[in-house]
Amino acid sequence: MTDTGYLILDKNGIAGFKKTARGAENCGRNEIPVKVEVSMDESKFNKPYPTKKIHVTPWDKDIGIEDIHFEDSWITEEEEQMIRERRLEKYEKVLRDQGYKVEKIEDEEE
Repeated sequence: MTDTGYLILDKNGIAGFKKTARGAENCGRNEIPVKVEVSMDESKFNKPYPTKKIHVTPWDKDIGIEDIHFEDSWITEEEEQMIRERRLEKYEKVLRDQGYKVEKIEDEEE
């Protein structure tokens, strides 16, 4: 089984669920839709019921997106990563053009 739906979230939690993108675009004030793609093996429709945790982080945290034109109301995780990488490249170029030295910090092993 594979399906897609839209969790409607507000500051208090889950405000609803919409089956279609059109329904998700008509959110109320201070509500945001989160597109959720679910797949599960057909053999798992029995007790005990599965539990999954979903953590939604702001995809645009610490990156400016004012100059990006979006064709659709939804972006994939791959598009999010691409935007983030392009933004970092742009910031690096701006800093270098202003005379700064930019170095990548390698992750330290613990």
